[in-house]
Order: sequence, then C-alpha cells, then structure tokens
Amino acid sequence: MKKEGYYSSGEFARMAHVTLRTIRYYDKQNILKPSYVTEAGARFYTDEDFARLQQILLLKYLGFSLDDIRDMTIDDADYHFMLNSLNIQLKLVRDRIEQMQLVEQAIQDTSDLIQKEHSVDWSQMLNLIHLTGMEKSMKNQYQDASNISARINLHSLYSQNTKGWFPWIFEQLELKPGMKVRRFRFRVFDAGRIPYDEDSFDLVIANHVLFYCEDIPKVCKEVKRVLKPGGRFVCSTYGNDHMREVSELVQKFDDRIVLAAKNLYERFGKENGEEILKKDFEKIEWRRYEDSLIVPEPEPLISYILSCHGNQGQYILDHYKEFQSYVRKKTEGGFHITKDAGIFVGYNG
Repeated sequence: MKKEGYYSSGEFARMAHVTLRTIRYYDKQNILKPSYVTEAGARFYTDEDFARLQQILLLKYLGFSLDDIRDMTIDDADYHFMLNSLNIQLKLVRDRIEQMQLVEQAIQDTSDLIQKEHSVDWSQMLNLIHLTGMEKSMKNQYQDASNISARINLHSLYSQNTKGWFPWIFEQLELKPGMKVRRFRFRVFDAGRIPYDEDSFDLVIANHVLFYCEDIPKVCKEVKRVLKPGGRFVCSTYGNDHMREVSELVQKFDDRIVLAAKNLYERFGKENGEEILKKDFEKIEWRRYEDSLIVPEPEPLISYILSCHGNQGQYILDHYKEFQSYVRKKTEGGFHITKDAGIFVGYNG
C-alpha cells in the first residue's frame, strides 16, 4: 500500500523525466536508495529523494562519473568539497576543448602541408603537431587566473618556510638609507628597451621575469645601462630540482605526461644564471630560498597539476577517478616536494 508523501518508482521516474531502469540502476549502485521499501520489495521515494536525484542528474550532465557523484552526494553540507570538485571538472572540460582545438589545428596544418608538398612526410607532420601543441600551451600558461591561483594556493598552504617568498625577497634587497622607494608607480615597457637614462637606479628587480624575455642578453645589457655604479640587479629563478617530485608523480601514473612544454630554467635558471649574468656584471651571488612543501591532501595538488601548461589533460581526462585515488594514496602522511628557488644578485662594478 502506498504511503502518503511517497512516490512509486514509476512516478518518481516520470517526475524526473528519466527511465525506470535509471532509477533502479542508481539504487543498485548505492547512489540513490529509496526511502521506503515494502515487504514485497516495492520501492518508494520522497521529495527529498527527488532533490537528490536532481543533483545527481545535474552532476552527470556536467561530466562527473557515477563514482564521483557517489562521493559528492554523501554529505551535502560539504560545499568546499563540492566547489573544488566543480572547479576541477571545469578545468577538465576546458582541457578537453583545448585538446580538440589542437587536434583541429593539427589536421588543418597537416592537410595544408600535404597539399603544398604533394607528398606525405610523417616526421615533418609529427614535428608540426608537436610545435602546435607547445605554442598553444606556452600562450596559455598564465593567461587563466585560475591557473595562477592553483599554483599560489599550493605554496601558500603547504610551504614550510613561514617567512614567505616576498618577505624573503625584500630582506635580500638590503635597502640602505637614502634609497628612494616610490610606491605604486607603474609603467609598461619592453625590458629590452628600458625607457630611462643611464645611471638611473640603485636597484633593479626581476622576479621570475628573465626566462620569459625573448632576448635575455639584451635585457641584461639594458639593466646594466640604467644601473648606477655599484648598483645591483636582483633576479629570481629556480633550478632543475624545483617541484621535481610533482613531475615524477605524474610520470609514474603515465610516463607520457609532461607538465611543462618548455623548462624555463633552461633559459635562465640556477644552473646557468651566473654564466649568463657574468657577461655584464662584475660579481654574481646566488642566494637560495630554503623551503619545501608537505602536501597532506590530494585536491590542491591535483589542481596544481591541472594548472600546468603541459599535456597532462590529454592523459588524465579519461582516468580522473583513478588519478584522484592515486594522488590520495601518495599524499597520505604528507607528500614532500622540493623547492629549488632563489635569487641571483649581480653587482654593477
């Protein structure tokens, strides 16, 4: 006998515009259990169950797997988990779209090449596809604010050095009496053509900038030109050990994953920075920022990995649940990450 305020399985399915088979499947998978089951096995649902079903259908439409949905609907009050899951899913969807755009571009470029050459050069075509992907990923590295936030978040949450990067940098500047620090004056210009006279500054700072400059030697010469005699050039970078455990983590999951289209430290890093700077500065010092990360939970680390500008989306998208479980196991008890960053100080005479 039907109880007041309850809906039969058939009524429930019709209300949600889904099949009775779907309702039974969700029951079997422990995603949505009926609120009441008769001795004869008839299943009945409530308005509260209907609200839960709507949530399940929405999440399924957004691309979440049923395993993900099962976890996400256990505790509706955990909105932090829900928000983080939605942000990760949004990133995965965007990565999938970007990947398909790269495939489209590669198809077009390959077609154009065949028409031009009237032959099929597989080596050249593969190189073309590779260059297309690398160019796209470099352009996207910092254009998305969510990418920057994911990287900042990991460091701010789990850095072991309580001083912080920017306070440490400020200490290294060793500002002396008489130096003028003008606050909040901004100017955009080409670092290879600095619009100031010679001998204008006591101090020039480049915080994670040089490895993005197209012509690093030219920028160094310009910095030297605008520095006063005895002035200093403080430029930060990192070495090849920086965050290496993260790369090792993803490559053990799938050895095809590369988190960086190009290693910026190869352009200007701890290992080659002195060689680059000594052409223009008489004395060079390297000062290391002593720090590391201990990450005790998977979500911020996964967000960081997905924010990187490599090919990780191509191999994680269809195996996200497996990857999430893999990272969760790795972070149990704390996952250690090396930080290999610091500054070079170049002295002008």
